[in-house]
Amino acid sequence: MSSLVPGEEFLAAVLDSIPHNICVIDKSGTVVWVNTAWVEFSRNNGRALRDERLGINYLDVCRHSAESGDGDARQVLDGITGMLDHRTGVFQFEYPCHSPTQRRWFMMQVKPLVWEGPGRFIILHQDITGRREAEDETRKQADRFKRFAYVASHDLQGPLRQISALAELLDGDLDTSGNKAAARTIGHMRDAAKQGSSLVRNILRFSSIANERLDVTWFPLRTVLEEAIDQVEQGGGAIDLSVACDRLRADEGLFRVCVSNILNNAVKYKHPQRPLQCRITSAFDAVANEYTLAFSDNGIGFDAGQSAGIFEPFTRLLASPQVEGSGIGLSFVKDIVDEHGWSIDADSTPGEGSVFTITVPGGDVSQAPDDVAEC
Repeated sequence: MSSLVPGEEFLAAVLDSIPHNICVIDKSGTVVWVNTAWVEFSRNNGRALRDERLGINYLDVCRHSAESGDGDARQVLDGITGMLDHRTGVFQFEYPCHSPTQRRWFMMQVKPLVWEGPGRFIILHQDITGRREAEDETRKQADRFKRFAYVASHDLQGPLRQISALAELLDGDLDTSGNKAAARTIGHMRDAAKQGSSLVRNILRFSSIANERLDVTWFPLRTVLEEAIDQVEQGGGAIDLSVACDRLRADEGLFRVCVSNILNNAVKYKHPQRPLQCRITSAFDAVANEYTLAFSDNGIGFDAGQSAGIFEPFTRLLASPQVEGSGIGLSFVKDIVDEHGWSIDADSTPGEGSVFTITVPGGDVSQAPDDVAEC
């Protein structure tokens, strides 16, 4: 510790007390200090100890691994270099680091050291194995549930078709003109079978999203939105489109389902005392490098307290026989958005309308030049 300048002794004691693996590099990438956790990890994995690591250039180690074909090392090298060159403020990266006896994952974070001494940067490696294993188990459980739902729903279609066929036979063979109760019962049978079949089809579609690979391509966003609007029964209302001629990278088929469900939801929950007015707009945030697609309507809206569960399966905004549906449409939307790595938010004011906003990373959008008028 004698080579440390005044004040560094305290800093070293603090970093030595942290259980995560930490090293400090200078502006050239040279390792100038490592903490006790780093030393212990090195010892347990047959690597160099504290004194042997000092003076090694961290960037050179990453560069050598990257040149040998290590893709993770290439990303780490580019991330740290970008931070040292002041192109980025913080670098973060998750990576596997498996041993012969254990599967492990770590999160690497690189940040400038805020102090009055010479320029230093902290590299921290945090063991996130527990979190990754929990995420993997949750994903497996969800996949198992969706596969079960797919099989169960598929098996239900046969009996429902038989019930529907039986109702048709009864309606044709029996003279119910003088028996309103019988006619009403047969009608209920037919309607129940129809609703059950619709629910089963929706469950099958919902399950299939998890069982299919995304077919990601670039496509003209405005064109796809226009086609989706044409397929919506607007009921005398209007859907206005104010989106530039940008291109989107996504699974086009699933994106169409996503848009269709949002628009049909607006139609379903339109205000009974005014025509539907729906608007689709887009915006790009250069600072956050995010692209947003907003769907706003003047429908009945919903209470803010419902927003947390609005994307849950079988959740309906309005439990009324006048509003058809199984409460699964927005679940489709959320699942599709999640599969793409995007996000969606819902905001609403009761009696005034709702806004559903999809946020897409900037890399998934190719913006058209400002002077392009025709898509």
